[in-house]
Amino acid sequence: MTPAAFRALEIRQAASSSSVKKLYSMRNQLTAAGRLHDLFSYHAARTGRVVGRGPQPTNLPTSGPPVHQCGACKEWFAAKHPVCPWCGVPPLPGKEPDEWCADAAECALRVLACRSPQLVEWYFGHVLDTIAGCLRALFIAADGCDLIGSDFNSIEAVVVACVSGEQWRIDLFRGHGKVYEMGASKISGVPLDEMLEYRKRTGKHHPLRKMGKVSELASPYGGWVNSWIEFGAGEFMSEAEIKDAVIAWREASPAVVHMWGGQQPGNFYGLEGAAISAVLCPEQVFHVNRLSGTPSGISYQMRGDALYCRLPSGRELTYHRPRLEQQERYGKTSWALSFEGWNTNPRVGPKGWIRIRTYGGRLFENVCQAIARDILRRAIVTLERHNYPLVMQVYDEVVCEVPEGCGSLEEVERIMGDLPEWCRDWPVRASGGWRGRRFRK
Repeated sequence: MTPAAFRALEIRQAASSSSVKKLYSMRNQLTAAGRLHDLFSYHAARTGRVVGRGPQPTNLPTSGPPVHQCGACKEWFAAKHPVCPWCGVPPLPGKEPDEWCADAAECALRVLACRSPQLVEWYFGHVLDTIAGCLRALFIAADGCDLIGSDFNSIEAVVVACVSGEQWRIDLFRGHGKVYEMGASKISGVPLDEMLEYRKRTGKHHPLRKMGKVSELASPYGGWVNSWIEFGAGEFMSEAEIKDAVIAWREASPAVVHMWGGQQPGNFYGLEGAAISAVLCPEQVFHVNRLSGTPSGISYQMRGDALYCRLPSGRELTYHRPRLEQQERYGKTSWALSFEGWNTNPRVGPKGWIRIRTYGGRLFENVCQAIARDILRRAIVTLERHNYPLVMQVYDEVVCEVPEGCGSLEEVERIMGDLPEWCRDWPVRASGGWRGRRFRK
């Protein structure tokens, strides 16, 4: 293959990326008034979460090309430049690239407005990477208005801790909240203070933090070695090391493991045990208790030909036409639970209405995502009652549009932090928000 042909294929691949295609979707969905509507489908997921539509603002890139901010003129430029292309001042020797941010996107958009690919390449490098980094900034408030955005900090991890009653996790979120560092410490045995001191001394995260991050993404819902590999653990750990780490994570979080549930002779426990018991005994309600024996506020009941999971909020998740069949695992016979549902996950099966198998870890994932959704949904309704109309929501983040000079970020975060009675004492917090004309991370 010639260099020219290879380069043509590279350009073709980059131009076909989903990020770039969002530009066409935004343009096609834009109204004559310059507004975007119908960006979300309400209650589109089984857990009640919304799903993005059109340009899908729930799935936007979080970064652009490597950049520096000039210490002299404060403009942004590609990190490959030996000197600032705006004013000619070189960056500090050995300076690491700065993090892509709203200001970098603002600077890049001014260059993109010139409609010159050569100019964009000169200031920022790869044109399509630059465009992808600016996609968030293309969502802007109406004239005379600002956007106010904030999110719940690690809300799903907090829900995992509080639903299961894993006390050290609850205490962590009531304190410093550094769950990745603490998770790595629990697995590796390296003291947390040593990891935090490393950050202070070097300005960088401890090398083990990436293991802690993968563990908190892959393990709370029963993930095994392959799940860790999907989250990138294979880049810095062998399969044997991953297996040891998974086992160590589970040993450090016994209350979470108990909440997944299981089946023992004469003893069905946790979420899986309660769900199977409900299918075996229609109309009877089976409550789920934590490892400590305290109630979790979750229960299962079979009514008609549907299995209902009642959440602490009182809302119910529905599993249509649940069925049980016996299976052999590890030399033992147990029940396998399945239900009929609309599938969009190619890893589970073809798109459409199919029979889906489930188990304790997945039931826990459904419960935690649904509870986090209930907390967020209540916050949205309360914000709108206080004249903070919602225009976007991205998982645990809300974005409101208000007239310039009206409202405040502090009030938005205070309203979000006013939790419902059933989780009043949970360490759920909204912080780190922003206010501006353009949407940002």
